[in-house]
Amino acid sequence: MNINQNIIKEILKIKAEENTELSEIPSEIAFGGSDDTDYETIAKHFDIGNKYNNKIKELLKQYDEGDIHKVYVYYYYGRSFSDGSMSKTTSFKDMLDYHKDDTYDEILEKLLSTQYLALKQFWEVANSKFEEHENNVQKEKEIFDKRLKSYTKPKEYEFFKFNKLLNKNSSNTVFEKIFNELGLTETKNIDIAKSIIDKVILETNGSIVIDFLGNENFDHLDYVENDTEMLKLYWKYSNGNNNYPIPPHNKRVDIAFEKLELIKYSNTNVAIVLKGFYRNKNEIKQYYCNQEKIKKMYEFYETKWSLFYNELNFDKKQRGAMENFQVTFLPWRYYNIIILPRENLPSVENTTKILILKNLYDIRDSVIKTFNNFQEKFEENEDFITMYGNRFRKILEKLLKFILLASKIMFKENYEKDMIGNLLEQMKLEIKKEEDYLNFYDKNKLHAIVQKIENDGLLDNLNLCSHDNVKHKIDRKIIDEIKKDIIELLDESFRYFKLKV
Repeated sequence: MNINQNIIKEILKIKAEENTELSEIPSEIAFGGSDDTDYETIAKHFDIGNKYNNKIKELLKQYDEGDIHKVYVYYYYGRSFSDGSMSKTTSFKDMLDYHKDDTYDEILEKLLSTQYLALKQFWEVANSKFEEHENNVQKEKEIFDKRLKSYTKPKEYEFFKFNKLLNKNSSNTVFEKIFNELGLTETKNIDIAKSIIDKVILETNGSIVIDFLGNENFDHLDYVENDTEMLKLYWKYSNGNNNYPIPPHNKRVDIAFEKLELIKYSNTNVAIVLKGFYRNKNEIKQYYCNQEKIKKMYEFYETKWSLFYNELNFDKKQRGAMENFQVTFLPWRYYNIIILPRENLPSVENTTKILILKNLYDIRDSVIKTFNNFQEKFEENEDFITMYGNRFRKILEKLLKFILLASKIMFKENYEKDMIGNLLEQMKLEIKKEEDYLNFYDKNKLHAIVQKIENDGLLDNLNLCSHDNVKHKIDRKIIDEIKKDIIELLDESFRYFKLKV
């Protein structure tokens, strides 16, 4: 399949010139009618964009529309490798067929609006991957066809049809009624937690929203199951085309369950939040190979940002035959899943804020509970005082780790091993970044958090409690100071996430 590389070369040449000219004028533009809006700068950007767009339009007039269409699809081809969505069974011809109805205006709009660096990157990736991928596609298709046959089910165990039923009541009242009937607002019993979610699915027909402290969410819930360790929420359960059962047939999110709780986040709105225990990569793999009893693992990887979650794809026997599972495992010890009724449904941004608030309040409760316990059981001896200093150290580490996770900032080693020094180091690296499209929070407050820990005596006090003390008398004042400083850090954390204290 010949790709006209001259078209790519000439488009990139024009885009590079545009990129250079745009970089020479300010890019800070205020939106929303602000008095700070620089209309002259906006006009310059607009004029430069128009000038180079017209150059590309004139360039493309020299080439056959079929060749232009191939170059356009080649961009998506390279992008699919870069974002991980490229299937081993998808050829360039398949992608051409998929985009066959895209109009010339749509093609032009994509080529004009995409930035130089993105075009350059994805076309370069396409060039580097094309030959090897295309040579293997046919073989992979044959393997895939054999794999599909392994998913053939006996008549009595046929796949369910994927069908979202939205005709039942999905309200705050339904959620509250379920908890009122049980006489509780929270549970650490995994069987009770599963029973509650079962009732929610039954009462709402699964017409609820499930959001994660990450990049995914579900628009309904099909099924829930558990064992003694894991709670598993299915977006789809044993769904597929019985004649051509393309995987995955199951899509779910799993946590090593710790707690389920009903929370109220306004005067009338409620939600269910779930908290899990931490699991490292080896523990996760061992669980699915041993307890889940999978037959074949196709994928198992950690996401790049903060080990934010793990993705698995595997086959195992379910309902009379082999089925494929796409699983997201959330591996950290925080409230990381929220289940909401559709009534007064908040935006995705606000559901993330609710989860962040819940975790910050949870950490604040730990500070207050630890300090109250210290006061009630107080003993005038150094071992007792430093023991509580070390408890506060663990709480501070929990706060800093949460800030990194919720901000999608990488850990230096990993979630389990990083201590205060490493956590602060990663925060400093984040502060130094000029641009970060992943972090939407207030970096000035992140700087204030680091300064508070390093320069205002908190780290010194914590170290005094952790290390062999030979220079100073330690009395209860050190715990008073540590508690006060961590509460102030929590307030700064609220401001960092742009939340009211």
